This record gives sequence, C-alpha cells and structure tokens, in this order.
Amino acid sequence: MQNSNFNPISVNDFDKNKVSSANKGVETVATAGASTNLDLTLTDDVLLTGLQVIAQGSVFGDNVDLQVLMGSTVVAQFGTSIYLPSDEDIKLNEEAKYPAKIPAGLTLRLIYNSIGMTNVPVAVNYRLHKVLV
Repeated sequence: MQNSNFNPISVNDFDKNKVSSANKGVETVATAGASTNLDLTLTDDVLLTGLQVIAQGSVFGDNVDLQVLMGSTVVAQFGTSIYLPSDEDIKLNEEAKYPAKIPAGLTLRLIYNSIGMTNVPVAVNYRLHKVLV
C-alpha cells in the first residue's frame, strides 16, 4: 500500500490486519578496492525492523554504509562505516524493537566499501513489513 497511515512506535503494535511480512534480499558482487552500491527501491510503504549482511571473502577494514534515498538524494543515513568481521560469512545481523517507516518510491542503499584485492559477493536481507492500512 502507498500513502499508508499506520506508523507504529514499537513492533509490539504490529497486527496481521495492519502489516504483512515482506522480507526482501538483494545481491551483487562488490568491486575490489572500491565502493559498490546495492539498491532496493520500494514499491509499497514498509516498516524496516532489521537487516542481515552476508559477504564472502571480505577482508579486515571492509565496511558498509546504510542509506535511504529519494532519487539520488540521501534523505537518511542509518549506518556509517560499519566494519565487518573478516572471518564470518554473516557480517551484520541487526534487529530493532522499533520499526522505521519507509514510504514507497524510496530506495534502501547498502554501500559496500572494499579495501581488498578481490571482488566480494555480497547480499543484504532486509526485514520488511508491508503496511496494509
């Protein structure tokens, strides 16, 4: 749904008549020694409650930035230079008790900043809930 009214303060306010699960994953290959954007443009109003970042072959010093964009304009940055462990495939696994409402048409962007010498397959799984009312 677009232009929804429901904007809960807590995940405890979720109700199956108001939201439905709409988890979404996106993937790419991050270019070695460069910054690579991984975008997801939303088609419905959603509540973001968490995310999981997965990467293979990252090195110590690789990090991510997390943004919300309207077109090419950054309207929110909700993570800056989050450094990733180099010895695990699941790099970041965050879950919030409070949802962030993101209107349809905006884009979630993960920027993978690589300092390594090899390309890195990277994916992000967003914990999203489609707003129904």
